[in-house]
Amino acid sequence: CYASLGYSTTVLNSNHSVSYNHFQRGTMDKTSQYIVPECINFYENILGGLDRIQEYVRPLLKRAVEMLEREWGTKRLEVPEEMLSPFIRVIKLPDLPGFSLSSVDEHDWEKKVTFALNKLMLEKYNVVAFIRIIGKEIVCRISCFVTNEFSDYVALKDAVLKIKNGE
Repeated sequence: CYASLGYSTTVLNSNHSVSYNHFQRGTMDKTSQYIVPECINFYENILGGLDRIQEYVRPLLKRAVEMLEREWGTKRLEVPEEMLSPFIRVIKLPDLPGFSLSSVDEHDWEKKVTFALNKLMLEKYNVVAFIRIIGKEIVCRISCFVTNEFSDYVALKDAVLKIKNGE
């Protein structure tokens, strides 16, 4: 019975099928809506709110970016200050053997460069990285939050340097 599924005449007259509407309604997970008060409590009382989070994250991110730039011999992506994300930076990767854009057709960059590099870093060095191509350069986007430690960025640095050195 359509009434038992919560269908109204408006829904039945829509361009969607009954089964589409059923699955759209029947598979909606509203759990996140029920835990909003607990999330706010955790954010404010356990993490200490935005000011405390920023006190931890900003110096950590700055230190990590400076270390990666120095060790890789590269620079971060230049972004106007007003456009910077508070906890994300993009750093150019050094030249890595086997991951040159000039040796791969542009249509295969994602598969043969970014996907392959991400896979290698995860499988060989146990490092998860967000590698992409911006402006014909291979970059690494790093993000920082209270769950990060400086050692996370050291592991990223080491993995990239090992790949650079053919290890």
